[in-house]
Parts: sequence; C-alpha cells; structure tokens
Amino acid sequence: MYKYFLLIFFPIALIAQTETAPSSGDGSSGDPYQIDTLNNLYWITQNSGEWDAYYIQTANIDASSSSSWDSNAGFTPIGNSSTRFTGSYDGAGYTIDSLFINRSITNDIGLFGHIGVDANSTTTIQNLGLTNVSITGNNDVGALVGKKRQGMLTVSNCYSTGSVTGTNSIAGGLVGQLRDGGAISNCYSTCTVNGDDGVGGLVGSLRNNSSNVVNSYSTGSVNGNNDVGGLVGYLNNSSVSNSFWDTQTSGQSSSAAGTGKTTAEMKTATTFTNAGWDFEEDGNGNDNGTSGGASGNGTDNYWDMIQDGNNYPVLSWQDGAIILVTDLTAPTMTITAAEGADGFASGDTTLTLTFSSSEATSDFGVGDITVTNGSLSDFGATSSTVYSAIFTPTAQGAATIDVAASTFTDAAGNNNAAATQFNWTHDAVPIISSVSLASDNSTIAVTFSEAVYNTDAGSGSLEASDFTLFVSGGTDTVITSATPISISASGNTYTLGIGLTGWSDGGEILTVNPVDNGIYDAVGNEASITQSNNTAIITDMNECLTDNGGCGNPIYFDCINNPGAPPTCYDIVASGGDLIVDQNSINQYEQDNYVLFDAFDFHGSYQGSMDGAYPDPSDRIYLPDSFPILGNQ
Repeated sequence: MYKYFLLIFFPIALIAQTETAPSSGDGSSGDPYQIDTLNNLYWITQNSGEWDAYYIQTANIDASSSSSWDSNAGFTPIGNSSTRFTGSYDGAGYTIDSLFINRSITNDIGLFGHIGVDANSTTTIQNLGLTNVSITGNNDVGALVGKKRQGMLTVSNCYSTGSVTGTNSIAGGLVGQLRDGGAISNCYSTCTVNGDDGVGGLVGSLRNNSSNVVNSYSTGSVNGNNDVGGLVGYLNNSSVSNSFWDTQTSGQSSSAAGTGKTTAEMKTATTFTNAGWDFEEDGNGNDNGTSGGASGNGTDNYWDMIQDGNNYPVLSWQDGAIILVTDLTAPTMTITAAEGADGFASGDTTLTLTFSSSEATSDFGVGDITVTNGSLSDFGATSSTVYSAIFTPTAQGAATIDVAASTFTDAAGNNNAAATQFNWTHDAVPIISSVSLASDNSTIAVTFSEAVYNTDAGSGSLEASDFTLFVSGGTDTVITSATPISISASGNTYTLGIGLTGWSDGGEILTVNPVDNGIYDAVGNEASITQSNNTAIITDMNECLTDNGGCGNPIYFDCINNPGAPPTCYDIVASGGDLIVDQNSINQYEQDNYVLFDAFDFHGSYQGSMDGAYPDPSDRIYLPDSFPILGNQ
C-alpha cells in the first residue's frame, strides 16, 4: 500500500536586514566607502569599528523597509553613547527616503545617533537629503543627528522632511542637540517636530563653546512645552545668523534665535539674497540670468529657488538643473490723481486715483491701500499693472493715500517696496454759513465758513461790490441798491449796509449772494453765486419793540397822514423800556390830552396840536413804563 502525503506550502514574507559591505572604497579620506544601498547602510550600523571612517553615497536609497526592522523598532542609529561616530559622510547630492526609527525610550536617536569622542575629533556630514523620515526617540532626537558632544561637527548642504518626535527632552527637525563646538550651514528642515523641552524646527538645543547656525531655515510645525522655538528651541553661548523660520507654518511666533518670517516672505528670494545667501548664478556671476543685475553673493551656488511666490529655497544639488534667481527687484507702486499732483489742495468732492505697479501683480487689492480722512470705493484693475479707485474725503483738511511695503508681490514672489505717499488737502469752496439781519433792517451780517478774499491768490479784502442784495416776497419794501451801501469786517463776518425804502409788512425776504468772480478762499476756490443759509425776513416795522429785541424807541419819518382818518403812525417816545405799541390797536381818538387804546382800556398822555379832530403825525404820544406789551395783532 502506498501512502501519499499532500504538502501545502504557505508563502511567508520574510523581511530581514542584510548587511552588505561596500563594494568600493577602503574608508580613507582619499578612498571613502561607497554607499549605494540600504544594505550598505545597515552594514555601517553593524560595524561600529568603522564609525571613524569616510563614506560617500553614490545613489538614492529607499529605506522604507526599515519600518519592520528590529521588531518594528526600525533602523539602528549610527553612533551611540558608548561608541560615537567620528567619521565623515558625504551624501554627494543623494537622498535616503522613508528612514524609520521608533525607539521612544532610547536616547540619541537619528540617522547618526551620537557624534564626538573628545575635543580633537572632527566629523563632517554634507550634501545629504533625508526625505519622509519618521523618527521617534526619548532624549536628543533629530532626523540627521541626535546628539553631538565634544569635538567638531560640521553639517552643510543637508535637508530633512517628515516627522521627528522626542518623548522627553530635546528634539530638532535636523539636529537634536549640538553642543561643545559645531556648525550648521546652508541646511533646512520641513519636519514636524514634537517634544517636551528644547524643541526647535531645525535644532532642539544649541549650546556651549560657540556652536552656530548660518544661512539655514525651517518651516515645519513645532510643538512642545518649554524652550520651544520656530528655528531653535534652546540657545546658550552659541549663535545663529542669516537664518529664518516660517512663523505661520511652524505655529511659533518666537525662537531662541533666528528671524521669523511670514510664509509669503519665506517664498520671496530677496528675503534670503538680502541676507547674503549664495544662489545659483549665470556665467556672469549674477543671480538674475542676464549680464548685470544683483550680485550672486558668491560662486558656490548653494541654493536654487523657483520664483513664483509658491516655493521655498532648495539646495541647488536637489534638482540637478540650474534654476537661476532671475528677479530680485521689488515691484514699486506709483499713486496719482486725475485732479492734481501730489501735495495739491482743492475743493473736489472726490479724487480719481490710479495705482501703477512697475510690474505685473495678481494679488494687489483694495485692502493693501491705507488712507486717512476718507474712504475708497469702486476699486478695480484696468490691467495687470494698473488699478483705479475713487477717494471720498470725510472732512476738510489733509488726506493721505498709502501702499505699505510687503503688501503684494510680483510674478517672481518679490514683495513690493513702499509707495511714495500721495497727499491732498481737501479745501471745499467757501460758503455762507449764516446771516443775521439788524432789527432796524439797516445792516446784515454775513459769516463765511472760512477766511475769504477778493482774489484767487488768497489776498485782497472783500469790498461791498463783491456782494449782491435783493428783496422778494412783497412790494412794500424796495431796495435802493443791489450793492451794499457799506461794508465792515470782523474775522470771517462781514457787515453790509442795506438801502431800503418803504414800510415792511414782515412778509418780505432779503437775500445776499457773492457776485461772480468775487469771493475766494486761500487756495483760490470761488464762492458760488448761489448759496444757502443766506436769507433773512425783513423786520415788520408795524410793530416796535424796545430793548428786548425790536425797534427800540422808534422815530418814523415816512408816516403818511390820511385826511379824514387816523394817521398811520406816530412819533412814539417811550418813557421806559420793554414795550410794544401796535398802531393797529389804536382805533379811537378824543379831542383832549388822551388817546384811548381800547384793547386795554388804558390811557397814556398825549402831547400835540389840538387843531384837528385827530392827532397830527408830528405829535407825540407818551406811554408810561407800565404800559402793557402787545403781541402781533
């Protein structure tokens, strides 16, 4: 009998680290080990005796499989507290992608964990990019270097992206702790960095013996509790120069060192060229791609930048192509008004403004304009470089229109320079603000809204001929001359003499106006020949009021005696103040020394001729102080 056994094989994916020695190089400075695979990197971690050697990377390395190494703890850092890395590593313009380390209770975590043996050790790491890292450690955690102590470490032309987390103290996007002498130059990190104490977008802690950072930046989100900074978390006896962090993307408005910039500023080339950064140049040593132009700040060409306002600088070796910084010129804005040049004064009710940019811009808006003593309306673009708006003043006086620096950008992402302020004085035409007619209709006081003159040069006193008068609303009063018969001045008030004939009945109106080309303010604005607030009702002379606002003690010379009837008026002399006499209430006369005012049944004394049946207009009636005051009849 034959027995058959069925064997079923289940495929099992075995992912194991394999160390492979470099195929080329002997680790000397003249013939460094050549690293071109993840297995080569793993070989370094497993051979601590080679941690003082020289290395050069010769290809991009995919380290994504490191996430499953060492029971998912991932990559083992090169260098630790017992055996520190003191060699040199040249990335040669290549990257290591998706490096994974998850060692939350272990200190000194990064591609290189711990660097520096003594004061004489020297380590160089350069020209290397770490992309999409996921690095977690306890203390002293960074994407590239966890901790450097003793000796000299130089890190240059390196960058990191991804995330870095320190579960306890000191975490940085590129380097965790750099102390006792070290230099970072022309590097950047976009890593998100999380930690507790000493957390920075580029370096967590920079301390002791003049460690320094130069020409570097960070943009990643930074989170922690103490000593948290956009670029550097903690700084002591060290320096940072010409280095920046993005205050918006980092979520940090401060840093132990460095200069905070907005995202727009971080994506503008002049932010960095003005700080002396060395960008890739053309054959003429200029960063603008043509002969002449801005200086390239050196010939090492460390940086590139696409100038569209949407990109941060990158290391020039990253893309392999020459990306010239072609435009380092800030756009300028010129402000003009159709009504006049900067500094003019006028009575215009609005100004038509034009804003002209020196080059095309797509993000200039009305919110980029600031004004005083007025408001803007009808803002719009007439082209990519020209904009218009209407300015309406709030009140008379000085007005300004401004466009501040760094409010808009050109196509290359350069922030604008501040515009030259436009100035205008709103000086409206002078107007008659009020008039006041004398109680006896002899003069009218005319007050103007501002000082006025009889020439458009702001000089010359007003004359009577600068005004015109007329009466409307009745026929009882006639003006003898349309030109005032006299003029006097007090400040902005002019008192005009009036020539009137006839007897007003209280229904007539006196109007005063400037003549054409007659009255101007200091800047030449002409007063209109038609005004408001320029009329007064001519006083009703049938009623006479003494010292409480009316005619006083009147003497009438124009009275007419109608034969066979009572005279229309009398020469009335009051023996006291505060009385009104209304001749319409006089309706009975007697041939004695009394005149009866039957509306009050009151007698006053009469003095005059007794020849006729009625008093003569030349006669006088004397009224006592107690004579009652009459209202309008």
